[in-house]
Amino acid sequence: MSSRRASWITAAAVAALGFAVFANGLSNGLTIDDGAAITNAASHHPLDWRATLLTPGGHANVYRPLTSWTFAAQHALHGDHPFGYHLVNVLAHAGVAALVVLLAQALGLSLAAAGLAGVLFAVHPVHGEAVAAVTARAWQPPGARRPVSRAGCSPSGTPRAARVPSARGRRTF
Repeated sequence: MSSRRASWITAAAVAALGFAVFANGLSNGLTIDDGAAITNAASHHPLDWRATLLTPGGHANVYRPLTSWTFAAQHALHGDHPFGYHLVNVLAHAGVAALVVLLAQALGLSLAAAGLAGVLFAVHPVHGEAVAAVTARAWQPPGARRPVSRAGCSPSGTPRAARVPSARGRRTF
């Protein structure tokens, strides 16, 4: 078997694993955030690029035209039924896991090491929210997520002062 064919077979196996790991989320419903984002994007026709490109989307009025377009296109295809939205997220995750294998091998890793990198990416629990929540596709691509806010940091990740006087004069962390 050629190494190119082996790479594609490994990538397909990793994609199948990534799909299988997160397939249990296909039966999930929509959350409050999901409904607001989909409803806002559905107000545009999926072929109306002008409205999609010039109008902020989502309940927070953020500008994410590709995400808004995918929500509008999916809403035109299957309405508010959550299965299709979850299916796109799971398939996207599986596809990115396959791309991790191909990229790792293109960067010079052996097939075994590239396959291991893809498997770790496909099954790592850090991707759970990014795959299971419909609106997570609007946040950032899986694997490029902002780190969770740590103690001593603001929600944006910027460090806070170590001690801040409170209104009563006591020092708090």
